[in-house]
Amino acid sequence: MKYWHSLRVGIFLAYRGILRSNRYVAVLIVTILTLIFLNLVAVGGLLLGLIKGSETGYIKTYSGTLLAQPLRTEKFLQDADKLIDFAKTLPGFLSYAPRLQTGGKLEKDFRSRQKGSEGNSISATILGIDPVLEGQTTNMANKVLEGRFLYPGERDAIVLGSILAGRGATIAIGESLQEVYVGDKLLLTLGSGARKEYTLVGIVKSKNNLRNLQAIISLDEMRDIMNIRDYRLSEIAFKTDDPLNPMKFKDYFVNAGYDRINLLKTWDEGIGTAVKDINDSFGLIGNIVGGIGLMVGGITIFILIFVNAVSKRRFIGVLKASGISGGSVIVSYMIQGVFYTAVAVVIGMTTLYGFLVPFVDQNPIDFPFADGILYVSAEYAIVRIVILFAVSIVSGFVPAYLIVKENTLNAILGR
Repeated sequence: MKYWHSLRVGIFLAYRGILRSNRYVAVLIVTILTLIFLNLVAVGGLLLGLIKGSETGYIKTYSGTLLAQPLRTEKFLQDADKLIDFAKTLPGFLSYAPRLQTGGKLEKDFRSRQKGSEGNSISATILGIDPVLEGQTTNMANKVLEGRFLYPGERDAIVLGSILAGRGATIAIGESLQEVYVGDKLLLTLGSGARKEYTLVGIVKSKNNLRNLQAIISLDEMRDIMNIRDYRLSEIAFKTDDPLNPMKFKDYFVNAGYDRINLLKTWDEGIGTAVKDINDSFGLIGNIVGGIGLMVGGITIFILIFVNAVSKRRFIGVLKASGISGGSVIVSYMIQGVFYTAVAVVIGMTTLYGFLVPFVDQNPIDFPFADGILYVSAEYAIVRIVILFAVSIVSGFVPAYLIVKENTLNAILGR
């Protein structure tokens, strides 16, 4: 009963304190708490957005939801045509991108080089694609830096990734072709000895460097130069309507037994340990930055409430002298801290989801390896909101407790 009475009186004191507080001070407190909340959530969300941006880029430019590749003991996919036919019957399936891949050498100025010299050449991964199906599955056709992408059914044309074409300040001599431009003639030589001349029609640049290291020709052209007459493929990327739930789609193939004759990788399995390590590092940095922001926020809330309580030290002494318990006074300051924090959280959430997240989604931050977005999941925000409220309660309790424990007469006289 005693505690219930203290709570009721504390709520009344908090209500009166908020109503009678200086409006400019209240606005300042809420503004500071809002900025603390945004710093706590948005900075970590930006780092998480880098992770999501790199994952989204990998899905959209290369892997799709699921990537089918040959077993390590095989050079080509087994039953590739049956794999595609089966995928078309599955719920959620949208499109597929068949690819044929091999190694080769690209050479520029091959007509003028001296016999026996290497000239302007580079070893590269040569990828044969169907431009229409690739465009339906990935967005590589939209990543053109110079020139254009392949036309459907186009022959004698080649597209280079930006690293192969030497576009970028970090590209060293010997890692790319030098002085190569759209319209140049390039000689492609495969390991089998097959050779053919191509016209460079475009240069593509993706945040996924795997794509920037490839030379792309049409799938029919690749079959001809490799002298392949059946439906052999090196990999197939499958796109679904729910790429963030890849295991559900993969399970269909596993249950049908296709995992025994081919290697099936969801995008998160195929993204590579290096990228995962980078993502984990960014997640750790986000937690560190968030932890520092939380400490700064807690100290700031403590100072704000402490200054507010000290300025009303005599008033608190009068309350105690009139018979109001110290517990009620402490509860009132804790409630005030919670109130100001709640207002700040509402304003911060409105700003975050109403403006910041949509704005950054429409205008992603251009990082070398990903398009940075602001990714703040509901779970991520809720955890930090709960922590912020806990900090505000503690920060409201401590200064009020310290002042309440003072001698009542000293508090009234300001000694």
